Amino acid sequence: MNKWLGLILISVYPMHSYAIENGTSVAWDNYNNDDIIKLYSADEERNCSGTLIAGKYTLTAAHCVERSDLISKIKTARGQQYQIVTNNIHPSYDATIDNSYPDFALTELEHSVDATHIHFFADLTKDNFIDKAPIRIFGFGGTEENLHYADLTMTDLIGGNAKRLDGQFINKGNSTGGDSGGAWVNKNGRIVATHKGGKLFDDGRRETYSTNLSNSDSSNFILETINGWHYPTLAYTSNGKGTITVQSLHRGPITDSATFSGDVQIVGGTCYDGHSVTPYETCTYEIESSGGQGSIILGQTPDGTDEIIRINKPMPTSNDDEGGSLGAFGLLLLSGFGFIRKKRHHG
Repeated sequence: MNKWLGLILISVYPMHSYAIENGTSVAWDNYNNDDIIKLYSADEERNCSGTLIAGKYTLTAAHCVERSDLISKIKTARGQQYQIVTNNIHPSYDATIDNSYPDFALTELEHSVDATHIHFFADLTKDNFIDKAPIRIFGFGGTEENLHYADLTMTDLIGGNAKRLDGQFINKGNSTGGDSGGAWVNKNGRIVATHKGGKLFDDGRRETYSTNLSNSDSSNFILETINGWHYPTLAYTSNGKGTITVQSLHRGPITDSATFSGDVQIVGGTCYDGHSVTPYETCTYEIESSGGQGSIILGQTPDGTDEIIRINKPMPTSNDDEGGSLGAFGLLLLSGFGFIRKKRHHG
C-alpha cells in the first residue's frame, strides 16, 4: 500500500487498540461534543483531556498542568489552538503526593472558544454519588485527534474519601494516558467529576478514579474561579426562534442582566422572568431572529470581559485564521503522522 494512502486511512478510521479500552468513537466536531478540549504540551509530546467551561476555561486535571513543561495549550474540535494563560489549580492539590485530591484545575485561555454545546455541571452543592449509577467518561487517551467515550458505573472502592469518585468500567475496559482531566458525566449529561487515573494490581483488580466535584471544597473553588455564567458561545435559530440554556457559576444568587444587539432579541425564558438564579442552577433564554447575526451579552466577568453568545455566526471553517486553525487536511495529516511518531502520553 502507498504509504501516504496508509496514513490517510489510519487517520480516517479510528483504531480502538489505541483508544479507551472497549470505548466508542464519536465525532468530535459535531454539535454534541464541540465543548470537549484536547490539551497539549508545547512540543505536543504530552496531552490530556478537558471540557470547556464559561467560554474560556478548560476543566482538566491539576496533574496535567502543575508544571510549566507539561500542558500549555489547547486544541478545539475545529482545529483552533489557544495558549493557556492561567492554570488556576485547586489550592489543596499537592503534586508531591501521589493520591492528592482535589486533582483538578480550571485553566484560563487566551481566547474564547467557539462551541454550540456545553456540558453543564450537576448540582455540586449536594452529593451526587449513587452506587452503580451510570457514568460516561470522554477522553483522547492514545487516540490522537479521535474522541472516544467509555461507560462506567459509580462505586466506592476505598470508602470515606468524599473528594474521590471511583468507577468500574463496563466490559472490563480501562482508561489510558491522555484521558486525565476528561469529564465524568452522569446519565443526565451533567459533569460530576474529572478523571484522575487508574491502577492495575497484580491480582487482576483494577481501580479507576476521579476527583469528585460534589463537595464544598471543590464546588466552592469552581464558583470562586469562574464567578460568571457557563454558556454556549454560539447559538443558532430555526424558523426565527431559539432557546439557549445557561448555568450560573456565580458565587451567590444573581438576577438577569442580559442585553442583546444586532438581529436578535430576547423574548422570554426562565432567566428573563426576574427570579433569582442560584449557583449551579440552569435557566433559559427564548430568542427571536430574522436569520441575521446578533449577540447576547449575559453580563461581565469580574475582570470586565463581556460574556457573549454569538447568534447565527457562520460556523468556523478550515479557512479561518483565528486561533491558528490547521484546516481539515492538516488535521488529517497530523492524525496520521501521530501513529508513526511515537508519543508519550501524560495522564
